[in-house]
Amino acid sequence: LTADGTITTLHQYSGAVRPSGPLLQANDGNFYGTTGTAGSSDIGTIFRLTPAGQYTTLYSFTGLLDGKQPQGGLIQAKDGTLYGTTAAGGNADGTGCGTIYAITLDAQFKTLHSFSLTTEGCSPLAGLIQASDGYLYGTLSSGGSGAVFRSSTSGAVEILHTFSGSDGAIPDGALIEGSDGYLYGTTQQGGPSTASQGTVFKLAKSGTLTVLYSFQTGPLSIHDGAYSGTSLTSGTLILLGDGNLYGTTPFGGTDNCGTIYQVTTSGSETVIFSFPHNVELGLGCQPFASLLRAKNGSLYGVASSGGPQNSGLVFRLTGATP
Repeated sequence: LTADGTITTLHQYSGAVRPSGPLLQANDGNFYGTTGTAGSSDIGTIFRLTPAGQYTTLYSFTGLLDGKQPQGGLIQAKDGTLYGTTAAGGNADGTGCGTIYAITLDAQFKTLHSFSLTTEGCSPLAGLIQASDGYLYGTLSSGGSGAVFRSSTSGAVEILHTFSGSDGAIPDGALIEGSDGYLYGTTQQGGPSTASQGTVFKLAKSGTLTVLYSFQTGPLSIHDGAYSGTSLTSGTLILLGDGNLYGTTPFGGTDNCGTIYQVTTSGSETVIFSFPHNVELGLGCQPFASLLRAKNGSLYGVASSGGPQNSGLVFRLTGATP
């Protein structure tokens, strides 16, 4: 998609195939990604896509020890290897709580870790990050209220924080690392507010978690992006040059169509834009994915509904960030 809105289809899926997670452009210039419902056993694949649109399946999950249902996309670590997670599988019988895996650009696949419900948690839905210390960091969305983990590139996993509900629940979206060395992320639910509408948090690599902002509910505070009884946060936060965090909510706001918000690292929240529930305006509704800041300074994102056909759209927000 060009900045002026010209779209080109690079690959057309068919049947029940569902791409999952964002694309990654690796250092070879090609794009890499995952599907959640395709492959030899209909449980997921890893693929490569050239900028010209040549599509190659690199690996098809079996659903057993290698896991199934990859959700969060891939990252390329400093060693050049691609790393990712599956939301389920990891046991010989196809059950399990998900895995961490590695795959090289020439399709050499290895399962690094299988999560345990009793000692760790389940379902890493979001992607991994590699922090400045070289470790991989990610979140588990179930098995209690969720958790944040750290892993070496060889698969040695440590649980850094287990959510209790009062400090957030069901972390979604990948973590990001700030210039201060802290990790930042969001939860769909929970928080110190009685509304239990989710949080923005920061986490020291030692495991100490601080809730920066707890989303609210009710007639006077619905405009902050929360709405009672719904999952709130979506996508991954981005950190811009002003030192502030930016993200989206798929619900809440003035018309319950979602918001774009800013949170400072000290915990002050501001709604930058509230999506209107008006198809004729063509501004969209329910932005479930992350924002992207382009070189022209604008923020870009996608709304899952709204637009002229009420089928979703790509939007640009200008003038709201430095």
